[in-house]
Amino acid sequence: MFTRFAMADYKAPLRDMRFVLNEVFEVSKLWAQLP
Repeated sequence: MFTRFAMADYKAPLRDMRFVLNEVFEVSKLWAQLP
């Protein structure tokens, strides 16, 4: 039998996403270049 998980149980890894954006892609430099 297939069991579905409720979306409420999912928590996005915001801390990891911020780390990747800031450290890997250096998003702050990209934002500074935008007009």
